[in-house]
Amino acid sequence: MLSSIQDIVVLTLGACVGVVVGALLRRALGANLGWPRSIIVGALGTWGSLPLAQVAGEALGVFGPNESVLVSPASLLAFLFLVLLWAIMICAIILVLLEAVFPTKQWHGIVGTAKHWQARWYRANRYRQILTIVSTTGLRSAIQRGESPNDARFAHALVNMLNQAGPVFVKLGQFVATQPGLVPPATAHALSSLQSEATRVPSPLIRHQIEDQLGAPLFEFFSEFSDEPIAAASIGQVHRAVLVDGTSVAVKVQRPGAAKQVSIDADIMVRLATTAERRFAWARAMQLASLSKELSSSLAQELDFLAEARNMEIAKSSQSEDPLITIPQTYPRLCSTTVLTMDLLDGTPLSRQSQVEDQLKSLSNKDREYLAKQLTGEALSAIFSRGIFHADLHPGNVLLLSDDTLGMLDFGSVGILDDETRRLLATLILAIVSDDTITACDALLLAFGGPTNTDIAALRREVGREIAIFNATKNLDSDQIGRLLQLVRNHGITIPGHVAAALHTIASLQDVLTILAPSVSFVSLIEAELPNIVLSLASPRSIASRTLGAASVSLALARRLPERLDSITNQIADGQFSVRTRLFANPHDRNWLKRIIDNVLSVAFACAALIASVTLITDESGAMITQNVSLFEFFGYLLAFAASMLALRAIIQLFVRRDKDEGH
Repeated sequence: MLSSIQDIVVLTLGACVGVVVGALLRRALGANLGWPRSIIVGALGTWGSLPLAQVAGEALGVFGPNESVLVSPASLLAFLFLVLLWAIMICAIILVLLEAVFPTKQWHGIVGTAKHWQARWYRANRYRQILTIVSTTGLRSAIQRGESPNDARFAHALVNMLNQAGPVFVKLGQFVATQPGLVPPATAHALSSLQSEATRVPSPLIRHQIEDQLGAPLFEFFSEFSDEPIAAASIGQVHRAVLVDGTSVAVKVQRPGAAKQVSIDADIMVRLATTAERRFAWARAMQLASLSKELSSSLAQELDFLAEARNMEIAKSSQSEDPLITIPQTYPRLCSTTVLTMDLLDGTPLSRQSQVEDQLKSLSNKDREYLAKQLTGEALSAIFSRGIFHADLHPGNVLLLSDDTLGMLDFGSVGILDDETRRLLATLILAIVSDDTITACDALLLAFGGPTNTDIAALRREVGREIAIFNATKNLDSDQIGRLLQLVRNHGITIPGHVAAALHTIASLQDVLTILAPSVSFVSLIEAELPNIVLSLASPRSIASRTLGAASVSLALARRLPERLDSITNQIADGQFSVRTRLFANPHDRNWLKRIIDNVLSVAFACAALIASVTLITDESGAMITQNVSLFEFFGYLLAFAASMLALRAIIQLFVRRDKDEGH
């Protein structure tokens, strides 16, 4: 019992000493090192100083045989103080080495740390699964052979790998396939074959999830609920149901565990994409890391069914009055983050061409052309006039309804454009279809900016060639837009994600119209619709409204001008007027300069202290405090400690994180 109490006392004392020494180390090194490592190293270093004191004491003549003390009490205390300082120095060296190899990360508490390590465990298991898939599908061999996405074997292996890796990677492949110009056409075609169909979740789990989310038994909301899903995708599945008032609805339910799986896979996807960018030129050319982060954000939005319901309501409220285009009505009381209830649209997706072919054949060419015109007008108006548009308008999300009208589904991804971007983007597209290179380049530069050294003449020549190709082929598909975007990127002009989404929607329209009305020229529809949209954006009423707003702001500024001029003239008259300029006005700049000066002074003082310490240690004169150590040597060792600590203080600045100071 006594031994246990002694052990507890020793451990408690060690922990207290570790806290004190750890705090001293953090203060001396001038860095916010992790408390756990500082305390542990401080405690171990302090207790390790005992045998160090014994060995050093015998060598320096402080201790004799049988641990006898050979010096005065004052000399003994001075020696022990010196040993403690050098034990702290050893601890500081260990901390600097740890910081260099394993940098300190933010401490999130016990619960946060446990969750962090749990996430790392899940991620490690998932990495193992993905690496196995990469190896078994042949993608690893293709990469080792140095093949690029242009190679057929690489594309085939990539598609197999993504199909087996799960929903996030399938979405990544589908996303890349639909982004113009990111990959070669052959690879994009291969990626477009990716399937997002998934195994069906058992009905009891679906029912339980709905009841758990809505907070009541199923029969309180639905008089009928079909256990057989209409569709089962990677994130959720859709069931037919009938409300208690007799309204037919579709209930979209998120798969149990989908959010967790998507979170892990999205994190892995971003990490793999970042690694690929560091190692492969083709990944850097595709900006794979940026794409994966954008897709990760998009997937997070798709997991929130309440956000999708809001998107549908926004799109429906901003939709022009057109009975030929239907957006389902949602039922907010029956929606949650994992359950979405909306009107059931009786129709077939255009992507199922074999099923919609008979219905399309029953329509006259005039009716099909009218549907194509209405869909194009609605999509272009959504992008350029209202600024709120469906950002994933592929054939699978457009339905041919039983009454020969069209419906839109899947509003998990909605794009929003500000008025200035809408005007310039509409001007750009109109300039392309009108063969106006100068206007197209001006709209590009005004909308997206560019480096100060942009070669305007070269940009105009290259854009002009693409416009000439377009006007010769009259084809505005993903490849055409992709070439234009790649050309723009080559000149250092960055296209924002929401603008790329709008261009993707325009390119996707051509795929939809190819099924809906193949005889209709998509470019002709754009040429017919876009001038009216541009005119409405530049209408006298619109210009007058913007001019009035600018005039109102200018008036407010003008009203303050006399007061400010009066203040300036009074200061001049009183001799108090002055102009102050500061070289380092920004706090981040001052912090940077302060650190530089601190490091320079630390190194300078360290060098001076080191020279002084060597001089004192090698000086054989002076009073002796032990048989082997003089007073000068003692002070020399103290200065050597100070020099070493100052040097470590400068060195550790190379490794510590400065994100907070830099404002990142």
